[in-house]
Amino acid sequence: MTETPILFSIALLLPLSALLTVLQPNPYNALISRGVLGAVSALAYTSLGAADVAVTEALMGSLLIIVLYTIAVRATMVIRLGVVRLQETPSASVETVSAAIKAACRKTHLRFETTAYDTVEDAVNALKNGDSDILLGTSDAMVVFTDRGPEHPAGDTPVLVYRPAGLERFARRISVATGVTAFRWPDTDISKGDH
Repeated sequence: MTETPILFSIALLLPLSALLTVLQPNPYNALISRGVLGAVSALAYTSLGAADVAVTEALMGSLLIIVLYTIAVRATMVIRLGVVRLQETPSASVETVSAAIKAACRKTHLRFETTAYDTVEDAVNALKNGDSDILLGTSDAMVVFTDRGPEHPAGDTPVLVYRPAGLERFARRISVATGVTAFRWPDTDISKGDH
């Protein structure tokens, strides 16, 4: 009879920890919540006398799954920005857009890596090979060709070209926040601008 309050409290903790896991915006906090869910489940199985299931849940649900998910989350949550720099110092507009991308990455719990490319060809190859997710340069450094013809904003206006791998909303958000012209690759072709 003394087991009833313990089982009742464990039964309340299970859906609470599951709900906490699902509602976490930060993936790392969700992993911690998932570990708590595994530990509570193992505790529930132990209370019910299923020691073998409790050990399995403790090892799989609390330990192995968390380690594997941490590796997967760490490997996939990165935005790789390729910046086309044909001169030593980048333009102020490119720096502004780059700072906006960094801020958006922090807000969505993404890691941010920047690689500078000396030529447009190197940057395009990096985008094609998957070494960059987003290319950023000025309109005088690179010309973007769409099905409507060449898109060539005036001056040193920043141009953003992104891979379609789930980056549409991210690129649209950056475009709205900074006024940068964003293009989706491979719907576009990129070549060197007039120099």
